[in-house]
Parts: sequence; structure tokens; C-alpha cells
Amino acid sequence: MNRQLSVRRWQAAALGLMMLILAGRAGAQLRAADWPVQPGDRFVVRLSGDSSSRQAVTIDDRLAVELPFAGRVAVGGLSARAATDSVRARLLGFRREGGIGVTFERRIAVLGDVRRPDLYYMDLSVHLRSALAMAGGVSETGRTSEVVLLRDGTQTRIRDWRATGAGDMELQSGDELVVPRERWIARNAMTFVSATGIVASIMVAIMLR
Repeated sequence: MNRQLSVRRWQAAALGLMMLILAGRAGAQLRAADWPVQPGDRFVVRLSGDSSSRQAVTIDDRLAVELPFAGRVAVGGLSARAATDSVRARLLGFRREGGIGVTFERRIAVLGDVRRPDLYYMDLSVHLRSALAMAGGVSETGRTSEVVLLRDGTQTRIRDWRATGAGDMELQSGDELVVPRERWIARNAMTFVSATGIVASIMVAIMLR
């Protein structure tokens, strides 16, 4: 009886832990949409039924955007979710026929030893791992085990991002990801070992003469 009670308690504890983990993940998904918009972020506006209507409007330094046919809209102090809803509502007020799609995008720089270093605009679903993939992944000379995050003047080294949950880290507007160059000895390890072997063979041959 005591054993069955212990098993039930263990199962209840495991279930509670699983629920906490799932709740934490759900909260993480919500946080990205709840972060306030920043200058340089942008909205991509699409008019349904018109494949050529895609237009990007950037949030200026006064935290406002100039919308097509709907004028200027202030988004200061709003979260990404609330600002997107506000822009969509404003556009729908001026266009009563047909639907309107509005997507919010953050600006993230991916630099260093990646195949396509550049400033990218990314939607709220993009994390560290997918941002690096968007830039073509780590180049042949890049360090695959580490990436440097620059945020608000602070530098953070993120190690083993491929093998740990760090690869799923959410990114904020203005973040810079920098992939360092691999150390020379690591990039040329095989060449160094081969050269060392050749030298050793020559030395042995000379000594045996």
C-alpha cells in the first residue's frame, strides 16, 4: 500500500514538473509578442488577392509608421502584438473591401563567420538557431561551438548552442549575433598532424642512417 502511494506521489510530481515545463515554454512564446516595438522594426502589409501588394513600413525614431493610404500611426509603448493589431485596425478602417495581412518583424544582425552576414528582418517565431540558418549557417572558418550575442552594449558568449536549449533563445530587436572565427590550430589540425608526422619520419630516417 505504501509502495503504491509512493508511486502515485512520484507520478503526480512528474506530471506537475511536466506542466511547469510546458507552461514555461508557452510563456516564452508569449514574451516575444509582448516585448515593446523598437525603432527600426517594421510591419509587412499585404492586401489579399494582390500578390504584388507587399509593402514594408519601418518604425521611425518617434515610434510611428507611415501606412499606405491610411496615414501615420503611433505605436510607441505598444507590444509587438498590440502594435500589429493597431496597424491592422487602422488599415481596415480605410479599406473595407478585401482582407489585409500585417506581419511584425524585428531587425537582427547576423555577422562574423557566417555564409551571408547581413541585417535581417525576422518574424516573432525566429530564434537563435533559425537566425543563424537564415544567414546560411556557420562558414567553413567559423567556430561551430560558440556564438556571441551583443545586446544593449553587453556581450554574452553562448556556448554549445547546437546541443543545448540555448539554440532556442528568443532574440530581441537590435540584437547582433556574431560567429567568431575558429582558431588557426583547430582549423588546420589535420594539416599540422600530417606535417608533424612527415617531419618525424624524416628525423627517424636520418637517425637510422
